[in-house]
Amino acid sequence: MRKILLFSVASCLGLTASAQMTYSSSPSTEQHSKIDKTIVDVTPMNQNRSNSKVAVQDILIGNGPNAYGPLAGPWNNVSANEDLNAISFIHRSEAAVNGDNSSGSLRYDLSTDGGATFNSNIGPVWNPAGSKPAPARYPQAAIYNPAGNTTVSNAFLAFQAPSLNATNGASWGGLVQGSVALNSASANLSAIEDSSTGMNKYIVAENFTLHGDKTFGLSFRTPDGLPYTDTLIVMKGAFNSTNSNFDYTYQYIDLPMGADAAGTAQTTAANIEFQPNSQTGYISVIGYDSSFVFGQLHPIVMKTTDGGATWSAPTAVSLDALIEVDSNKTLVQILQTAVPDWTITNLTTAFEQDMTVDANGNPHILVNICPGSTSILPDGTTGTPFSVFSGVNNMVDVYSTDGGTSWECRLLGIPQSFRGDFGTVTCDNRPQASRSADGTKVFFHWFDTDLDLWTGTANDFPDLWMMGVDVTSGTSTGVALSSGPVDITGSDVVNSAGQITFGNIAPQTWDMGNGVYKSHLVTQELDPNTLSDLDPTTYHYYPAVYGGNVSIEEESLNAFSLGQNSPNPATDITKVRMNVAKSGVYTVEVMNMIGQVVSTLELGNLGQGPTSFELNVSDLQSGVYFYTVRSGGLFQSKKMIVD
Repeated sequence: MRKILLFSVASCLGLTASAQMTYSSSPSTEQHSKIDKTIVDVTPMNQNRSNSKVAVQDILIGNGPNAYGPLAGPWNNVSANEDLNAISFIHRSEAAVNGDNSSGSLRYDLSTDGGATFNSNIGPVWNPAGSKPAPARYPQAAIYNPAGNTTVSNAFLAFQAPSLNATNGASWGGLVQGSVALNSASANLSAIEDSSTGMNKYIVAENFTLHGDKTFGLSFRTPDGLPYTDTLIVMKGAFNSTNSNFDYTYQYIDLPMGADAAGTAQTTAANIEFQPNSQTGYISVIGYDSSFVFGQLHPIVMKTTDGGATWSAPTAVSLDALIEVDSNKTLVQILQTAVPDWTITNLTTAFEQDMTVDANGNPHILVNICPGSTSILPDGTTGTPFSVFSGVNNMVDVYSTDGGTSWECRLLGIPQSFRGDFGTVTCDNRPQASRSADGTKVFFHWFDTDLDLWTGTANDFPDLWMMGVDVTSGTSTGVALSSGPVDITGSDVVNSAGQITFGNIAPQTWDMGNGVYKSHLVTQELDPNTLSDLDPTTYHYYPAVYGGNVSIEEESLNAFSLGQNSPNPATDITKVRMNVAKSGVYTVEVMNMIGQVVSTLELGNLGQGPTSFELNVSDLQSGVYFYTVRSGGLFQSKKMIVD
């Protein structure tokens, strides 16, 4: 079956099998279960969008037992090493298919030819039984390439995952940490399960990264399953060449957060990253700093200059004071202009973020920024503390040009949608940042549904959007690599078996030369018959190519022009005109809203010039459909209404 490309959005905040959601009267309100996060929806602003689209064909890689693997947020499940031309993806194992002991066994997929082919379901690298009793969840991993090595088989996959060993008195409690030589047999793995970290119910690492020969993970300390209060855990691993594993130590950082009215400290996400080939690094946490207006979330940043041995005191970034580099206006002014009948009093982030550090040692925090809850709507009402007016939604690079002393921002795009539903799980735009190997180029990714194509307001049919910035341009702020965000996937038709959700991007984007860059995306698909997050899933790799090349859509426009069907809405026979500029064999496919091909039409070998064809829709149920004309790998699509 062919499928309209559906990508999941940003991070899912809940870690339970179902995220509790409640709705109230207009403006509608959503609450999420990890920390009650409220979203107040208003009419979305228009996105400043590039017309360039690339149809990306997926590669089926591994498979998992359900959707609870790369579930929550822009985690580092995907790793890409440009020197080795290698890409890895770690995931839970579908035990019944792979012959493992548990759905909490871990396997990985590996490409050694830049993503052209994959060796899938390698391992298991964790197979709980006997001395390794606890099943793992939510794994993250990074390819470690020892200095001077040029062979994939001499590199290692360092990985980390929480485990269900019940040392917290319930189910969670353990932390699986290990490494495996790439392409080696599972018997060569060296992994441990540690229960001494003080992490309990929500022990999932917020971030896992590699810097030099060390790994770094972050977690909010929640002893006995209680909410976070004041301690951030840094899990540091140093590579030990004697046993080919990482020796872990734990660093406990005092980071108290402001609390809501119930006394619960408000935090949602944390990231750790380092400057390439440097001891400079940053931790960024989204949370509430009580020195700011109550009910707002901000990035809170700490810096190291000694490779993570010590960290500076936390500093909260004032969103209200941020100057947007291209307009020389504050974000408050930009949003106030967009919704003039509002009173924008302050700003807040949404609930996810990602961070990278460029070649100059400056951090880039990618995050949704929206009006704060004290902002006044036209009817005189305000929002709920720690809520997000998601309809006025900016995707923003919050960055420093002086090592974190001062901050400014670049408005990257304005998503049309915010939150989508996938099974019983809700997900947001899932912002994810990456960089080139030398850090001279930084890239920003997020997932957004084109509401001009899809009906409704939800982010249920998102495309992957991407924006790049060159920080070696001679200006302190860098220069954008395109005039606006680029829709990497488009609303095009790709080979796909089910509903694609939960997209994860590798922290490394490759420089392919001639202004072309490739990010690495892995999604997982739900069963198309059930769309349940509890059923077995499959994982798919997509090369996300940005810049340089003429897109498939542009090539298609040069080959033929496709008109809108008439009449539209249609009841029986509807006619479509097209003009053929490039002779060839043409076919037509009609698809419904869930991507099923409901009819096909062979147009045969068409010569140059105007032509037309008819579609008989009398047997179709009323609704929205898409007709796609194809020829020689090129295609164009239009939306059609059937009454």
